[in-house]
Amino acid sequence: MDQGQEQNIRFFHMRASNGKKHNQIDKLEDVFELWRRENENIQEVILEYFSDIFISINPPSDILDEVVSTVSLKVNEEMNCSLYAPFTSIEVEKVILQMFSLKSP
Repeated sequence: MDQGQEQNIRFFHMRASNGKKHNQIDKLEDVFELWRRENENIQEVILEYFSDIFISINPPSDILDEVVSTVSLKVNEEMNCSLYAPFTSIEVEKVILQMFSLKSP
């Protein structure tokens, strides 16, 4: 291996190693504008942020009704009865025979 190849290898190794250092979260600012640096605190900030986005507590019923009314029905009455019907032994046997012995269902 000549000197040029060796320098290229060192250069690319340094770039890859530096990239790893940059692809991490060192700190996050919480809702109180405090910087959190510990892993546990960073996790807490992330959980709190996404919980606030995806959780709605007691939305007004008129708004909820308006949203639900825009959703088209995909299950008709006949399908619903079929879904609520008890399993038959033939259905259970068919499913069991399709399962792999070393995999979860």
